Amino acid sequence: MKKNLILLLLVLFSFSASAQFGKLKGMLGGKKDSTKVEKTTDSVREKKGGQNLWSKAVGKIAKMAGNLAGSMGGLITTTSTLDNVVPVPYYLTNLHPSSVGVISQSFFEGWEPGGSAVMLSFSAKNSIQLHKIDGSVNIDGKPANYVAMGIYSAFLKDISKPKLVEITTSSGQKSTFTLTAPKQSIKLLAINDQKANVSLDLTKDVTLTLENLPSGDNTPVSVSLTGNTLGIKTFYEVGWFAPNSKITIPAAMFRNMNGATNNIGFADAYLQVSRAATNKVSNISGVYPEIEYYNVTTDGKFITVTAKPVFNKGLVAAATTNYPNGEVSYEVKKANAIFSPNLSRMKTLGITSFAIQGKTSIYDSKTKYSGNDSYTTTTKTAQFPQFSDDVWNNILEKMYAQVTEILTAELKVNVLPIEKVTSSKGYQHIAPFSKEEANTKAEFSKSYKNTKLLAGLRPLSETMGKKSGEYKIMQETGANAIMRFTAGLNMSFEGSSAIMTPTLSFEINGEVLGETFTTNYLTGTVTGKGVAIKNKGKVDLTTLENSFLKMPDLMAAFKKSLQDIKQKEQQNGDYEIEWAAMNK
Repeated sequence: MKKNLILLLLVLFSFSASAQFGKLKGMLGGKKDSTKVEKTTDSVREKKGGQNLWSKAVGKIAKMAGNLAGSMGGLITTTSTLDNVVPVPYYLTNLHPSSVGVISQSFFEGWEPGGSAVMLSFSAKNSIQLHKIDGSVNIDGKPANYVAMGIYSAFLKDISKPKLVEITTSSGQKSTFTLTAPKQSIKLLAINDQKANVSLDLTKDVTLTLENLPSGDNTPVSVSLTGNTLGIKTFYEVGWFAPNSKITIPAAMFRNMNGATNNIGFADAYLQVSRAATNKVSNISGVYPEIEYYNVTTDGKFITVTAKPVFNKGLVAAATTNYPNGEVSYEVKKANAIFSPNLSRMKTLGITSFAIQGKTSIYDSKTKYSGNDSYTTTTKTAQFPQFSDDVWNNILEKMYAQVTEILTAELKVNVLPIEKVTSSKGYQHIAPFSKEEANTKAEFSKSYKNTKLLAGLRPLSETMGKKSGEYKIMQETGANAIMRFTAGLNMSFEGSSAIMTPTLSFEINGEVLGETFTTNYLTGTVTGKGVAIKNKGKVDLTTLENSFLKMPDLMAAFKKSLQDIKQKEQQNGDYEIEWAAMNK
């Protein structure tokens, strides 16, 4: 629940739909949109009201549910101190017409078409909590509206004036600062040379004509498009582009819109272009020495969609193979192309987490009614030998050498020295959010050299795009990919037998798109068939490595999984096209 609420928070701020927002749509129901094309003129669209009643109702329900669930779970708290609170401000200008009618509009009061919006969220420095301020939050001297989940908003008619933010708590703490309107500009002049009443076939390339952009400003241009699913209208990201007066969107990018499914409809669609930058506030005083904020400006046009694509759902490579020490399965997933770069784009890889963990003791107890007011309790216990730190360190050393050799051979990537990654300032920033090492009779958790098992939840302010530690690590080290790798020994019962199952899990993330979206090259698991263990029986090191960990077999399957997903990506073709277009 907490994860979904945080994702919803991100959706509200970006005024866009991620795939996660689809979960909300599915939970709340609604009817499927018609895909019938009805040509409507721009003037009619401008006069239409905003959202339909269904979309408004869904927005209000979700807003109430978010606050209730967050409060009950302790996710949202009221605070009278700013010491452990991080404000995340947004300044958005040239807001789209009310008649666009996306669901995010129903979360906010006072939408101002063509005007501007100032928004703030308040998250904890060292936890995932969101905060409502016990006190006041004012924008240009007037109280901001508390929306939900630690979010405040204010809508204004002007789009160029600085905005004064004043935060005052009931304990007397205060912070004031100024947000300056975006310096970057954007104006959409035509789509496929059509200036009004635009018709688009999304199965073909589309060309946007923008007003000449100021030289020297490299702020990317993002493109998004509204769609209707289950009666809910929202923005779907199409892609990011270098700022040019002419931008060509390949048809492949419409097939890979973020979160789009084949039941999407495009009634009264609106294509939006925007440019977002991160700036530092000015005239700051009070609690905070500095604050960064997101500065966004937009423009767009209504369009009539005459044909829609079949959407790419992403790729899955999966297989089960018999190896010398038993059966091994793998599954590797690659998202659709917008947020999953082509593998050949990966040049330099930094490994941030390389660890092994597992249980060495389990206990199970079941009580069954046996009649005559009596019960029978059956207990099962199992114990696996406890190995020294030196044993696990030696296994990690061997595993690291094999994994990096496979990565280098299969992905043609340069793997950075582990010390270069762990010594970076970015790594020191995220290291506290890790699992403690352990080696007891019940469990073990060991990391390779100075890496950490990065498994802890982080504050929202530490996970968003360019604010994340991973992004900072890449900036410092020159990497364009970051990997986490964990080996595991999972102990369980199958009937009366205790089973030890070996696993590998890995994730390779990539660069940041825009300001807040982290890309993912792939995510995978490799799982060996469980091996029965003798309770408190002796296990030598060779048996540990080959029979229980199945290191040779799991490494062979890991290699095969990369070959498989690489082949599927090449057969698909969209990934190369998408990322070539976004990096012209």
